[in-house]
Amino acid sequence: MAIILHGIHFSIIHFFGKNNLHTTIIVSIRHNNSILFTAIAYICIDSVKNLKRKPMKDSVEMSSAEQEFISLLSHHLNSSQKIKKLAIAKTDLDQDRSKEAVACYVTGKSVIGLSLRDLQLTQIPDEVFSFKKLRYLDVSGNDITSVPAALSDLSELRNLVIAGNKIGDLPNLENLKSLMVLDADDNKMVHIGADICTLKQLRMISIYGNKILTLPSQLNNLRKLEKLNVANNQLRFLPDGLFDLTNLQSLNLSRNQITSIPPLIRKMNKLTMLNISRNQLDEIPPEIGKLKSLESHLYLGHNFLTSLPNSFANLTKLRYIHIGYNNFEVFPECIRKMIGLVELRAENNRFNHVPDWIGELKNLRFLHLSLNNLPVIPDSITNLSSLSKLTLRNCGLTSVPDKIGSLKKLRYLDLRANILVELPPSIKSLSNLEKLDLRWLKLSSKSADLSTLSNCTIYD
Repeated sequence: MAIILHGIHFSIIHFFGKNNLHTTIIVSIRHNNSILFTAIAYICIDSVKNLKRKPMKDSVEMSSAEQEFISLLSHHLNSSQKIKKLAIAKTDLDQDRSKEAVACYVTGKSVIGLSLRDLQLTQIPDEVFSFKKLRYLDVSGNDITSVPAALSDLSELRNLVIAGNKIGDLPNLENLKSLMVLDADDNKMVHIGADICTLKQLRMISIYGNKILTLPSQLNNLRKLEKLNVANNQLRFLPDGLFDLTNLQSLNLSRNQITSIPPLIRKMNKLTMLNISRNQLDEIPPEIGKLKSLESHLYLGHNFLTSLPNSFANLTKLRYIHIGYNNFEVFPECIRKMIGLVELRAENNRFNHVPDWIGELKNLRFLHLSLNNLPVIPDSITNLSSLSKLTLRNCGLTSVPDKIGSLKKLRYLDLRANILVELPPSIKSLSNLEKLDLRWLKLSSKSADLSTLSNCTIYD
């Protein structure tokens, strides 16, 4: 291409390279057939395109105002700590916790996430409440004693983590209409206000390890709640509204002072995990056995139970049950039908007999029978071909089944503090055994030679 302007010739010539991935441009300026200026430029078109398509990963842009707030926030850290600036998709922190202890997360030019964990903060810095687009705030593991009312200004907040502080009370939260996760574990709260029951987007509440005496009766408003953890508090009674949370999948009521579970629990038909251990329960409502979704974990240990309802036989898909540290004298017959069990914890009861049908639980991998009065265990236990761990500590055991060696997948066997004098020869066939605990036994010279268990650590 040539242009003539006031007698001066401007020429631009370009050549495309192979596959048009690069081009050469020559610019020439002439006057009266004399070349006044020539320039040559080589441009890689693909590189230009890539620069547009792949911005620098380590550059995180934010507004000048928010940059200033981050700078001010940094003053609350010691000289060795820095706030990492990380780009993130808008919804990435809605469910997942920040992997970084100290970081800010940016979408577009707005800070949407802040993690200020384990910094010995005594209060939430005022600058935090300047980030109006904040969706995620984690100030756990500090020494914070109170949460200011300014928290309610963060109207887009979805995830609030204030666990592991010294907070005695929460401000009114009713303006946090978008809140989905509240984690206030391990604080000093004695009260949860009814305002929390107006937050209808909540999916998870965890207030483990406080001193809460009662739960608000309006809990039934939280129709989307999927997980509730109120363990390790001082609850004695449960409001009826709790059992209207029909979308709940996980309920942890352990380590309280609860004396009864009402039949209303039948309404929680989506529960997959229920923990009511370490309370003051002497009976269990049969309605729990009708919860068909209860397939994951059922914790009943550390109560005063002597029996289980027959309806528990319906829990055929349950994988874990803990009935240890109760007052059972007879093995609950309903467990025989729990053919999906992978782990059975029944230690520290008053059993003096293990039924033969224990060998029918073919999926069992972990069986805990320690601290019972079991002079013998049935030979059928050797039919549990998937068994990986068997604990029989301090049971008054006088013998081990001769066919114990058929448990080819067994990795841990605890026989300590029994009155065994010898072990059967087949124990040498436990080729996958990794730990064998024989402490406080007085084995005779006739006992099996264990030298062949070369990959096993033996405690004696």
